[in-house]
Amino acid sequence: AAWSAAWPFRGLHIEKARGDLRAWMDFSDSRIDEVRIETNLAPLELAGEVSESDSDSETRDATPAPNLRFSQFASLLRWQRESGGWRIDAPQTLAHIESAMPAHDMQAAGTAMSPANNDAPAIADLSVVQRDTDQSLHVRAASFALEPALALLSATHLLPQKSRTLLASTRPSGQIEALDLQWRSAQDFSLSANLSNLGWKASGGMPSL
Repeated sequence: AAWSAAWPFRGLHIEKARGDLRAWMDFSDSRIDEVRIETNLAPLELAGEVSESDSDSETRDATPAPNLRFSQFASLLRWQRESGGWRIDAPQTLAHIESAMPAHDMQAAGTAMSPANNDAPAIADLSVVQRDTDQSLHVRAASFALEPALALLSATHLLPQKSRTLLASTRPSGQIEALDLQWRSAQDFSLSANLSNLGWKASGGMPSL
């Protein structure tokens, strides 16, 4: 997947993948009305990079690039245009992190995060609805596993380097259920969810939970 390195997402690109990736598009009046993507990859290897803005050159040169390997990644996703906005539906997403490879290959990372139940979906019944009138978002999910989501987050440029390293070394785990987020702005949003089985490993001066 050398082509994907030319268009990384927040410093993360596909290093290696094997399996099926299919996409369908529906058009009307010269615009896309619906996109369906079906993915079943085993394995999926992602490679990241240390951002130049994350640290000074000496630290950056000594920090290996983050890597992430899924033994299986499978999802069915549908985006469709609606009156006054759009919506995304993903009934089930499987994301099994392979325990033999570090989730974020840094000196302090150790072994990888590994879901407690490989048969359970990482995300179940996800829906995202956007309205054009106020640019609001409504996100709902029946269940949402923290391990794969935080592993992906720690391998991107979305967080500062120190935060990425902390996520990799502590390897947080947990399950979010009945997620309901209504977002209009950073000052105007509502969030409800049930959090269970939260924990992390000891790292530095931080005790385990």
